[in-house]
Amino acid sequence: MNNPKKLTNRYWFEVDNVSELDSPALVFYPDRIADNITQLKASIDSVSRLRPHVKTHKSSEVTLLMINAGIAKFKCATIAEAEMLALCGAEDVLLAYQPVGPKVKRYVSLIKAFPLTRFSCLVDNEQSLNELSEAAVESGLEINLFLDLNLGMNRTGILPNEKALALYQKMNVSGGINAIGLHGYDGHIHDVSLSQRREKWQVGWNLLKNLKDSIVAKGLPVLSYCWWWYAYLSFLCGTTRCRM
Repeated sequence: MNNPKKLTNRYWFEVDNVSELDSPALVFYPDRIADNITQLKASIDSVSRLRPHVKTHKSSEVTLLMINAGIAKFKCATIAEAEMLALCGAEDVLLAYQPVGPKVKRYVSLIKAFPLTRFSCLVDNEQSLNELSEAAVESGLEINLFLDLNLGMNRTGILPNEKALALYQKMNVSGGINAIGLHGYDGHIHDVSLSQRREKWQVGWNLLKNLKDSIVAKGLPVLSYCWWWYAYLSFLCGTTRCRM
């Protein structure tokens, strides 16, 4: 796997029938993907703690390779990707954004269409929470929600402070809402040094853990964490989810 050339002096990525491919074309190398999946599973104590993101391949074929390897939980960026996962038979699908506007209805329709898949999504503000709650009540559904936290990337999420605590409390009393945990992403950490990445990762982890402790102190459950640990791979694979 470390040598880019085969014994025939051909590169592993060369395609025999390249003249038959339309352009642009997305090409997969199943053996390489299968080996990546095997290495991923070996890096963690339980495959149940993995939640690969599918936005990089958006493919049912690659998704089925992971499902056949025992991976049941997935993360996605769009409702279309969530539908693709459900069509593949994925058991647990997290939409990594909060649906707003027309997408709320699309998301509710998705949940109804695939009752065997457990869907969840994110929320980071009261207005979106109210919209999701109203849609859930009107449809007779329960929507699973993670509270999305801003751990320093400043793209989405609420800062893990008293306002976040208050929003999580409201999630627990809003009709049609099932508050299931906390979500974070530390994609802003790009240091070359592993020790520096680990140090910055620890800051974000402490913020998340302190909020969790405050929630538990209020008598509320935090069933799970979902964190895309971009910064520190060994910690990522040792906790709750991994990126593929």
